[in-house]
Amino acid sequence: MRRKIVVAVVLCLIAVAALASGAAPALATNGGSWHSAAAEPKLAFEPHVVITNDGSPRFVLSGRLTLGGKGLSGVLIHLQERISGASEFTEVAQATTREWSFFSAKGSFSTAIGSSSTGATYRAVSEALVGPPAVEPVVSAEVLMTPGLEIWKIRGLDKVGHTKLGHSVVAVIRAAPIWLVGEKLKLTLAKGPDLDRRVVQRAVRTIRDGGLCGTCSWKIRPKSRGEYFVGVTLPATADHPRVTENYGWFVVK
Repeated sequence: MRRKIVVAVVLCLIAVAALASGAAPALATNGGSWHSAAAEPKLAFEPHVVITNDGSPRFVLSGRLTLGGKGLSGVLIHLQERISGASEFTEVAQATTREWSFFSAKGSFSTAIGSSSTGATYRAVSEALVGPPAVEPVVSAEVLMTPGLEIWKIRGLDKVGHTKLGHSVVAVIRAAPIWLVGEKLKLTLAKGPDLDRRVVQRAVRTIRDGGLCGTCSWKIRPKSRGEYFVGVTLPATADHPRVTENYGWFVVK
């Protein structure tokens, strides 16, 4: 009862403020949740590459549609691509925003396409929602495909990720799509726990053709005992954004 009274008071204050300014209070409901009609829907969108176990790339177009910070489910999203040099976008896939689940937030969507060309840009366009609340079509920002980058394995370690002082290990990195071949990766070796981590080695390697994806390796010989982390960065270019991976962990005993 107390909560209902507070809500009623808040709604009355909104109405009084709107009437004082000469405008009617415009509110819309969605399953019992109130949203201001002035709130604009937002369409977050991130096309990215996932490297599968066998090294092949999976081109994923994913994002989330929200209104007033809350997800909107059941809305059809048109996913469009514009290849480098073209003037128009063409539709390459469709997806529908989902209800909440253990694996995804309400309003999220995701689908995959077969390929992506160098320098292609992408955008997502939502259909209108009759409501309530009624939502006009939303067009996301135009973005480049984010490449996939992973520290695939570190060779020379035992089953628990340890090696002995004086031994060398080899970090193997995979990058996709294959058109990244020839680009440079910046590699770092950091030592210490999170709050006291410092970079002790740096290197640059060129991505080479690994068949289904690009690959490179870095031979490392730590000079002291401790906990180490391998990091790799793919600098941004006109064809893709910057990507960083920092999960290559091992211990020197």
